[in-house]
Formats: sequence, structure tokens, C-alpha cells
Amino acid sequence: MDLNWLESFLYGLFSGLADILPVSAEAHRILMLKCFGIQSSTELMKLFVHLGVFGAMYFSCRKQIVRIHRARRLARVPKRRRRRPLDTRSLMDFRLLRTMLIPVILGFFLNRYTEPLEEKLIWIAVLLFLNGVILYIPQFFPTSNRD
Repeated sequence: MDLNWLESFLYGLFSGLADILPVSAEAHRILMLKCFGIQSSTELMKLFVHLGVFGAMYFSCRKQIVRIHRARRLARVPKRRRRRPLDTRSLMDFRLLRTMLIPVILGFFLNRYTEPLEEKLIWIAVLLFLNGVILYIPQFFPTSNRD
């Protein structure tokens, strides 16, 4: 069963919102498809959703990407030959991007163990609740950001 135009629009809207927010976007996609009565999404649908999110994130972050690229290029120049100071914030952003590789690699190797869990709604609900608790608890720490 395919999605009609309204379901496709809602699916794309909520997928995009869930990808930007610090929540499990894939779990929300699975729940949306279950609400629409579709058993699982096709690989092509997943590919297009991820390509859309990649394109949106690239266009919204392209200035920062250019800044990171310039800072990395400037960092290769010896300190005495630089005409301007080094942008250390952009270099830290690049280091943060590098540390994101760890969960990607773990997810790649653990994917076959987590695939059966997406069929059971109770596991999705429990893991989404756990994700919410993990995001909520740090505000009670003394050095936390109160936003």
C-alpha cells in the first residue's frame, strides 16, 4: 500500500522535523508508517528521506562548512606565515564532526541486531521514552544549561 499525497506530505514534514530535533527520527518515521497502516518503508523511500535531510542540512549549514574548510586549510600554514589568527572554533566543530563517526560505525555493525526491534511498537515506545529521559535529566545538574 502506497502513501497518498496528504500522507506523503505529513510523512515528509514530520521526518524533517524529527531529523533536526534531538529525537530518534527513524523511530518517529516507523510510528508514522504504522499509523498510516503501512508495514515498513521501502529502501528507496528511506534513501530519498535521507537525501532530502542531507540536502537541507547542507544548504542551511553551508557557511559553517566553508568556515571549517578555511580553518583547516589555514591550520596547515605554519604559525609564523599566517596573516590572520586561526579560527579555533571551526576546528573544534570539525573535531566534533569527527567524533560523530563513532556512533555511525557502531550503528553500521549493530544494525542487524536492532532491525527486529523496529517491528515491535513497545520497543520503539520504550526507547523513545528513554531518549526523552536522557534529554530531560541534565537540566537538573548544577552546571547545566537551563534552556
